[in-house]
Amino acid sequence: MIDTKHTARAQQTVVAAVAVGFVLTAIVGVLAMGAGGMTSGIVPGVDSFGAGDTTMAENDGSAAAASADAGESATAPSTEAPSTESPPTETATTDVPDTEASPTETPSTETPETEATPTETPAAGSTSADAPATEAPETTLHFDSDSERVKSGRTATYDVVVASAHDGVGGAEMAIVVGDTDVATITEVRVMGSVEQDVNISENGSRADLNYTGGDTYDSGSFSIVEVTVEGQSNGETDLSIAPAAGNEEVLLFDEHGAGYNVTGTVGMSLTVGPGGGSASESTSEMALESSVAVQPAEQSVEAGETTTYEVVLENANGGVGAYGLTVSLDDASVGTITGVDLGGDPPSSFSDVSISSDGSSAEIDAVAADTADSGPVTVATVTVEGVAAGTTGLSVDVSSVGTESGFDYAITSVSGANLTVGTSDTSPPDSTDDPAAFQIDLVEGEPIQQLDPETGETYHKQDRFIVALQITEEENQSGGPGSPMTRTYQADGCEVTYSWLSFDNTTGESQVAVSVSDAGGCEGVTLSYVGYEFPDGTTSWDAEHADEQELKDSMTVTLQPDEEAVLTVDVSPEEPTAASISAPAGIGL
Repeated sequence: MIDTKHTARAQQTVVAAVAVGFVLTAIVGVLAMGAGGMTSGIVPGVDSFGAGDTTMAENDGSAAAASADAGESATAPSTEAPSTESPPTETATTDVPDTEASPTETPSTETPETEATPTETPAAGSTSADAPATEAPETTLHFDSDSERVKSGRTATYDVVVASAHDGVGGAEMAIVVGDTDVATITEVRVMGSVEQDVNISENGSRADLNYTGGDTYDSGSFSIVEVTVEGQSNGETDLSIAPAAGNEEVLLFDEHGAGYNVTGTVGMSLTVGPGGGSASESTSEMALESSVAVQPAEQSVEAGETTTYEVVLENANGGVGAYGLTVSLDDASVGTITGVDLGGDPPSSFSDVSISSDGSSAEIDAVAADTADSGPVTVATVTVEGVAAGTTGLSVDVSSVGTESGFDYAITSVSGANLTVGTSDTSPPDSTDDPAAFQIDLVEGEPIQQLDPETGETYHKQDRFIVALQITEEENQSGGPGSPMTRTYQADGCEVTYSWLSFDNTTGESQVAVSVSDAGGCEGVTLSYVGYEFPDGTTSWDAEHADEQELKDSMTVTLQPDEEAVLTVDVSPEEPTAASISAPAGIGL
């Protein structure tokens, strides 16, 4: 009996081997019977069937066993074939009575097992073969703008964008095509996030074919995959489109696993070169690109050592400010200096330059790739200025170029500067005829004191020789100690002094007083001085704490005998103090 634990394929082999074994056994039996005793172990005679049957049965059983073992050797080699005691021999002897029944019954017994096996095997493989195919995801390609401008001789860069990705974009085969190379040409194509790429730009710049693989992008969403740079050649309008690569009928796009996208469409863009012409010029005409530049505010005032700032402003932007070149200058570097410049639009440091001269009189400014407000007034630069010395200087700006973020130049129609005032611009000395702030004019006995000092006793009061003090202000007000009323008698050493204050001329700074001397008993003459002092700033009267700050402006000293008189005059306007003495007029003894 055949082992049912073998695999289905082994079972089929064994059954086939058994059938072959029975056939071979029958053939051997026939040959043996025909031989008539030529082979030992076979009954010599066809009439004697008893022993012959047994021998045939044993031979049949041995052959069947050998055939079964031969069939099993397809799976593993068998060592039981020569043995006459193997179980398959006994089984075959018992179950098969003669040579004709064995081949008939044995195959019919194993048929159900051999039929079940091929039924299961195809069933296992039919799952993947019958699964429905996954459809390629759909997407489209377009440029990041539908209409742009570029100036002749300048370049601009645009992105090719995938509208909707699934498992990223790992490769593509496409072409970028310019409709009219007289208007613009392709100068460079760069694939983003690609490991292997092949870009072929035609000699006339009309077409760029690209084929790349190994891209590493975002897994999903919309993003840029290719960057295209074009150069304006001459004024006009042309199309920039996305087309199949050379030799292809469709634009091919693959995800990062190599599976293809179904690109359902591509959208190109309109490109206008130079001002005028095309749909772009309708929104940005040459007239709209005119503007003016001004330094703001127009007036600034600082003290020496302090700083202030000015802004250089494009007053009417249309398309922002992407690039600019200008020079800011101070007319007089002795009044103020430029100490710093901040650039408008935050241009990258690698695309900007500021150079301030060694004396701070000027600053050269150049920048590209700035990003500012698209319209209205735009601050191009902020300039910091420090006051140096009293005076006024102009701040001017020289504009070499200002362009939009798309590369178009503004036509600068006017440029206005500003002024800087440091301290006071009036540095002329005070008018000598101006009214004095305040003066004190003393009539005293003896000589004048050059420097008053209460702490050391250098005052007329402490020396007991003060007669009268007249205080004069800008308003010509006057006041005094002893001497009001204006005529008074002073006695010293038997001499009586009579004095009368005459006048003060605020246009000349001159003051006069009349004095006379009489004998009050033993008078031998007296020395008198008329002394003019200027009060320190902020004071209009005697202040002992600031007495030493009073400045002697002029004085006059006389010595009079009894019955003599004199007119004493001082001028408090001269810069340097003077002293004078006079003699009494004729008829008056001095």
